[in-house]
Amino acid sequence: IPRFVPLHDGRVYVFRSPYGKTVIKRLAYHDKRKCYFLGDNATVSHDSRAYGYVDRRNVIALIL
Repeated sequence: IPRFVPLHDGRVYVFRSPYGKTVIKRLAYHDKRKCYFLGDNATVSHDSRAYGYVDRRNVIALIL
């Protein structure tokens, strides 16, 4: 997603995790450079609680 396209908390995105995997998670928080993603199933989800913030440049697409 180009940087000029705004991201919205609560929406689901495809992004590349810090480990290089392409994953789908819900955006919980973002600013201009970093995003915090959470999985919908918190008890088993491997998300930003495990690997921290994701660089905004790693966001690939919005799931509609």
